[in-house]
Amino acid sequence: MADMKLEKSAPFAGCELPITLGSACLEAVEMDAITAVVPFKGQSMMVAKAMKAALGVSLPKVGEVVQANAAKLVWFGPGQWLVFSKQPEPIADALQGLAAVVDQSDGWLVLKLSGLDGTQIMARLCPLDVDNLAVGQVARTEFCHVSAVIFPKEDGFWIMVPRSFAVSVYEQTLDSMKLLAAQNLLGG
Repeated sequence: MADMKLEKSAPFAGCELPITLGSACLEAVEMDAITAVVPFKGQSMMVAKAMKAALGVSLPKVGEVVQANAAKLVWFGPGQWLVFSKQPEPIADALQGLAAVVDQSDGWLVLKLSGLDGTQIMARLCPLDVDNLAVGQVARTEFCHVSAVIFPKEDGFWIMVPRSFAVSVYEQTLDSMKLLAAQNLLGG
């Protein structure tokens, strides 16, 4: 019988990143560990207290991102949060018996779309009106027909998608970048 072994590969293997086309730039973002936090039934208040004690900030409200000293907390859905942190162990320890705490680091990746054409490319690939999002907010939506989390930044957008869709999202975004750059060159 053959010896089968799974090996982790780079999510954007074979993709040209970073890439700039026209007035848009697409690049991969290196992220800290991503930990999902989902309180057990009846434990939401205790989770909120434990997180505040561990990180010094309250859990984010719907559509909000909160920055703590050692972590970034992100609303992820009703009763769900993501914690971006270099050291997730203290969070898991603080929530022992109160919440499901699951490492999501290998399941997600983040692309950054920036430049003057970034908003127009977002409009082509995402049904969300990104002009209504401000820095410090977050939205769950679709991007390239894939479930995504959008973070507006001062200089563009972070787009978090499941790792398994990395190449598909890259290719669709690249196609939109090429099309918009060509239209702008032709004066359209």
